[in-house]
Amino acid sequence: MSKLEPWLHRFVIVGVVWLFATADWVRMANRIPPSASMWDWAHIVVGILTTVLGVWFLRHCCRHGQWRQYFPLLVGDVKPIFADITGLFKGRLPRAGGSGLLAFIEGLGLLLLVAVGITGIGWLLTQGSSDAFFWRKQHLFAASGLLGFVVVHALAGLISVVDLIRDA
Repeated sequence: MSKLEPWLHRFVIVGVVWLFATADWVRMANRIPPSASMWDWAHIVVGILTTVLGVWFLRHCCRHGQWRQYFPLLVGDVKPIFADITGLFKGRLPRAGGSGLLAFIEGLGLLLLVAVGITGIGWLLTQGSSDAFFWRKQHLFAASGLLGFVVVHALAGLISVVDLIRDA
């Protein structure tokens, strides 16, 4: 295991937060404008770095068979997810760790993170062409999904804290 792997989650958080916080200052449509600002270039550089870190983080989370807990639909094991959803209706919070609703949500977030990066790189590679608008639209759509995930993930993190306090 690399010395950076324990830090991957933190690095991804910093990149994602920075990209969302500065996205309103980015002024690109189908190409990088000749008068691109520092924010445009920084968005591209930080976006590429965050994409690389995101792919690395996805790999890190999925090794040793852990992918089954994040992507249970691939193995047909949805019972823990439905048990957690049923528990929510009965006033029980889902357990953190292992398989279940929270891990499934984290898996969706990993896919959204990589999708935002891939669509951003797709836009970058096709800039100046008519395909660039397609990639930009997909990039904005995936980024909207990722923003929703970040909110849900933060709530799930609070559930984990409540779970730790409850077990103490």
